[in-house]
Amino acid sequence: MDASVRFKFGDVSLIIQRAMANGLFIQRNDYMMARHVMPAMLQYFHTEACLLAPFYETETNFLVVKNERLMSKAVLDPWLACAFAPRCIYPGHNWRSLVTCPEGKQGYSLCHRFDQAALGVILVTLFDLKLSHLVAPDKNTTYYLAKDDKVDYFPDTV
Repeated sequence: MDASVRFKFGDVSLIIQRAMANGLFIQRNDYMMARHVMPAMLQYFHTEACLLAPFYETETNFLVVKNERLMSKAVLDPWLACAFAPRCIYPGHNWRSLVTCPEGKQGYSLCHRFDQAALGVILVTLFDLKLSHLVAPDKNTTYYLAKDDKVDYFPDTV
């Protein structure tokens, strides 16, 4: 869970139930996955952008993973390995130019989503079209994202 996640209320039991039943809880956004994956990452995972085109990008800002061997060995280990591999998550010194996608432009590999792209590629490779059964179908009402939200964690008296 990243710092932008805010819970609307305390009951997260539906999220936990879903993660326990499916192995993970993850949501998708409305972007085509192939748009946000650089060629170096595609090469690392031995795949092509056109194979990712039918899939929506998964969001890594809030992810619940069941502590089981399948998720550990088949999802988390490759994700970690990609993080340490040269040019997988980190596409090179021009990474800043890849953070923002061009507005209205269509195509493959237009920008890069770093760890989010890697997890998406792993999940598609592992589950293929069945991935749609594992991803939460719509925005969850339990939490929301508050990007650029400022929180005063420490009062001025400290």
